[in-house]
Amino acid sequence: MVRKIIIVILSINFVTVLRVLGKHVPAKNRCDGSVELHGKHHKQHVLAKGIDRPYQLAYYNHTHKLFYSYNLEEKAEDTFALAYLDTWNSSKIMEVGGVRNGFATAVDEDGRAVYFGGSEGVYKYHPEGNDTGVKEIVPHVNVWDMFYGNRTLYYITYPRQKLYKLNVHDDKAEPERVASVHEEIYQFALDGAHDMYITNRTGVYRVRNGTDDRIHYRGETMFRAVAVDRKGEVHFAGRHGIFVARDDKQNHTLHEIAHVRNLFGLAFDEKNDIIYADYHEIVKILPNICGK
Repeated sequence: MVRKIIIVILSINFVTVLRVLGKHVPAKNRCDGSVELHGKHHKQHVLAKGIDRPYQLAYYNHTHKLFYSYNLEEKAEDTFALAYLDTWNSSKIMEVGGVRNGFATAVDEDGRAVYFGGSEGVYKYHPEGNDTGVKEIVPHVNVWDMFYGNRTLYYITYPRQKLYKLNVHDDKAEPERVASVHEEIYQFALDGAHDMYITNRTGVYRVRNGTDDRIHYRGETMFRAVAVDRKGEVHFAGRHGIFVARDDKQNHTLHEIAHVRNLFGLAFDEKNDIIYADYHEIVKILPNICGK
C-alpha cells in the first residue's frame, strides 16, 4: 500500500464542526449480503456510507465514538482528514479539525484520550469535557500509523516507515526509536501478552515479549489495518478478509475468520463486535446469526 502525502492547509482551528461528511444510516440490519464470521452468517448494520475510503478506525468506549480518517480528493494526489461518528445516537458525522492531513488514530481508554497523527505532528484530544481542542505533543513528524498499548503511544513515520514510542503520561518524555524493530514496517500492535506484531512487505511477524526473534506467519502479505480485540487478540485486515495469527507447533499461519471485500479499516466496539470499513461504508458485524 502506497500513501502519497502532500501538505494541505486547513482553515479549521477547532475540533468539531457541524458538517455532514458522510451519510449516517438509520438502524437497519441487513441479512441480504450477510458476512460469514467464524463459519456462520451474521447480520450487518451499516453505520455510515458515502465516505471516501475510511481508514484508521479507532473506537472510544466511553462515548461510543468511532474515529477515522478519510480521503478528501481535493488534489490530484491523496490527501486526508479526520472525523468521528457516534455509533449509538448521532445522525451526523463530525469533522476533527486542527490536524493537517490527518491520517492516523489511536485510543487510550484508561487515560480517556485519543491521539491523532498528521503530516506535521502528533496530537492529543480529550473527547469528554470542555476541552474541545487538539494539543500538539510531537511536532515536525509525518505519521503513517499509530497504536496505543501498555501505557505507551507507538507511531510509524512516513516515508521512512520507522517505529517510535512515547510515554504520553510523562510530560518530559521524548520520542525514541524502538530499537528492536529496525526494519521498515507498515503496521504495529501489541497483543494481550505484550508480544509485538509488525507487518512489512513480506507479511506478518510476531516478536515475543522480551526477545528480538521474528516468527513469520504464512498467508496474506498485504494489509490495510491491524486491530486488537477486547481479549487481546490481534486481527489483520487484508484486502478481502479479516485474519488472525495461529500457532500449531511449528506451523505459523494466518487464518481467515471473515471474508469481506475491499477492506480499509478495522476496530472493535465495547462489546467486542467487529466494525470494518470498505471503500464507502462503515459497517458493524452483529452477533445475530442470520435465520435466527
